[in-house]
Amino acid sequence: FLHQKLDDVQIVRQYGRGRSHIDLMIDDSIMIELKYGLNSTSEYQRLIGQLIDYKDWGKNLIIVLVGNTEPGLLKDLKKVVRREFESLLLDDSVNIIEKS
Repeated sequence: FLHQKLDDVQIVRQYGRGRSHIDLMIDDSIMIELKYGLNSTSEYQRLIGQLIDYKDWGKNLIIVLVGNTEPGLLKDLKKVVRREFESLLLDDSVNIIEKS
């Protein structure tokens, strides 16, 4: 879908930097992290660790939550994003999208 819509834009799956990998990197400027079924504390903690790693990359970040997301974890995620990425949020550098 993305390749069809963004015909002349480079899209890389599992883009890596150091020990971290983002699910999709679009045009070396937009990172997309996909999570299916964020409904356990261990998955939430893993996601937070990934986000902290991505913070230093200096790119725009979109977090896409698909499937069943536990509402309490979503609230906590939003708090962490606001706290950790506060300086970046002035230009909407981090967005959370929830699709059920």
